[in-house]
Amino acid sequence: MSLFYILGIFLIILTLGIGLYLISARRYQSSDSVANSYDEWTEDGILEFYWGEHIHLGHYGSPPERKDFLKAKEDFVHEMVRWGSLDKLPPNTTVLDVGCGIGGSSRILAQDYG
Repeated sequence: MSLFYILGIFLIILTLGIGLYLISARRYQSSDSVANSYDEWTEDGILEFYWGEHIHLGHYGSPPERKDFLKAKEDFVHEMVRWGSLDKLPPNTTVLDVGCGIGGSSRILAQDYG
């Protein structure tokens, strides 16, 4: 079997897989469906128990270092503040945190940066 034959089969399977995903992917319903999903995820408290107040991953430094998952998530917020120069804004500046999940990042912004 030649390498080109195997590569061709792989590309066909990949194309079919992507096509199947695009056909079967969940369609956007409404803004209510997004809000309802967050409500469902947080009703029993399991999401916050395992993920904390943040539904994003963490920042482990550069070079990466071992640290607690919840601490790394909080450090991620502070790193994004530095990256976006939000720490240079005057106190009481209004900031819109779009896609803030359940609001953990917004609470850090308010508490630590005014």
